[in-house]
Parts: sequence; C-alpha cells; structure tokens
Amino acid sequence: MIDQGTNKERYYRHRIPRSVYHQLQKEYSTALIFFEKALEAVKNHPLDTAMIHSYLGLLHCDRRQWLLSLRHYEQALDLYKRHLSTGNHPTIALIHDGLGTLYLNKGEYRAAQREFERCLELQLCLLPSKHPDIAGTYNNLGGVFNEMGHYEEALLYHYEALAIATATLPVDHFDIKLYEHNITETKRKLSYN
Repeated sequence: MIDQGTNKERYYRHRIPRSVYHQLQKEYSTALIFFEKALEAVKNHPLDTAMIHSYLGLLHCDRRQWLLSLRHYEQALDLYKRHLSTGNHPTIALIHDGLGTLYLNKGEYRAAQREFERCLELQLCLLPSKHPDIAGTYNNLGGVFNEMGHYEEALLYHYEALAIATATLPVDHFDIKLYEHNITETKRKLSYN
C-alpha cells in the first residue's frame, strides 16, 4: 500500500510550478488555492514550507496585501535560517529581495534599501561578481534611490546593473533594455533638478 501522505506531498510539489504560472497570469485566486493546499501538504518539510511561504509573500505583494506578504516572507526567512545549513544561502538573498520589493511598493524606501543591501551582500559572497542576479539587485537599489530623489546615486547603481548585464546576457535581453531605460529616465529626472 502506498502512503497517502507521500503521494500528497509529491502531488503538490509538482503542482507548485502550475500555481506560479497562475500567479504570473494574474490568476491570483487560483494560485492562492494551490499554494494553500501545497502548504498543508508539505507542512512536515520545513524547506518546502519556506518556499511556499515565499511564493505566498510574492503573491500577496502583487495583490498589495502588505501585511500578509510581510508575514509570509518573515515565516519563509525564519524557516530558511533555522533549516538551511548556513545563513549565507542564495535562497535567503531571494527572500531579502522579496522584502525589498514589498517595502519599495509600500513606499518605505529606507526599509527597501536595507533589504536590497542585505540581498546584495549575500549575493556578492555567494555568486560570481558578474552574475545577472547581482545586476538585478543593483537595478533595484537604483530604483529605491530614484524614488527617494537621489538621482546621482541611482545612476551609479543602474550603470553597475547595465555593466554586469551587458557582460553576461545576450545583447537583446530584456534586462539590458530595462537597465538602459532606467538610466535614461534617471538622467531625465536629474536634468529637471
């Protein structure tokens, strides 16, 4: 006889990408149903539970449900810190990135800056110095400084993001176009000051 619990866990582990798909398609209610079922199915597996909490943090952030998003990100961070073999792990950097995005969307720019800086600190320790994820974090920090009206500092971060992206990504990659656009917009704002 097959253990029902094991089948359930396997089912929801494979269903998680589908719920992420629904989230990306803005079908939040469908994604939420899958995540909640998955959370129940993997409750005895802390790292899987943490992963689902991080997805729920993202989903609630997209829906502008700040408190729910924060709660899920904090639960994910706590689980990862307790159950990963090291506190320096790329997954923890991703949680700080999610928290940074949450605070940026809320307009809490200092908190966003702090979270993106934590993310960057971990990435610089764990990833090659020219990794596209590091470029993304530099870009996010540029966005924070843009929102605070610190355009010169924002430009430095956007240029760093672009330098890494052009060194590591194909020339027609979306991120390169995004970073170039952010530089143009920041220069425009700077010219008005």
